[in-house]
Amino acid sequence: MSDREANQFLARLDPDPRIAEQKYHTLRSKLIFYFQQNGCSDPQNLADEVFLRALRRSSEGAEFYSGVNAFCYGIAQNVLREERRRPRHEELPEELPPAEPHLGPGLSRAEQAVFAHEFLNKLPPDEIDILVRYHLEDRAQLAHQLNVSPNGLRIRVCRITQKVREALAGGVKRMPAGT
Repeated sequence: MSDREANQFLARLDPDPRIAEQKYHTLRSKLIFYFQQNGCSDPQNLADEVFLRALRRSSEGAEFYSGVNAFCYGIAQNVLREERRRPRHEELPEELPPAEPHLGPGLSRAEQAVFAHEFLNKLPPDEIDILVRYHLEDRAQLAHQLNVSPNGLRIRVCRITQKVREALAGGVKRMPAGT
């Protein structure tokens, strides 16, 4: 963009260059606030992007029927939409923290596995079969074979899973710490 195009854009804010500059800074501050309130990581850069696009459109001869502020806020909405679609690049920590034990702090992973295996063996064989097949096979076909709807199958599995969770939680409370 040339200086002439930038000056023409500022003249749309106000014919007096000093007032136009003040209005520009005020509008920029408001745009930065807008992007901050919408959780953007670099609001200053996004506000500058709004002005670049507005300058480009101004140099192409676009009419600002509602005024420069309204035109810039329209661009800001589009920039925000684009920013939200952009994938986030989050860094993972160098070392992932160890997984918390599921059955309580007093049991090692081996003890947890043994306890879970013992409890699962106490379940009725048909419930064990449903759990295993639900997680390993086609669920729609399993529901058809059991003569229940897919939602009915999901509810049955949820009830079995809840029974397992309650038994595991109760078993941890009954076991003395350190065994």
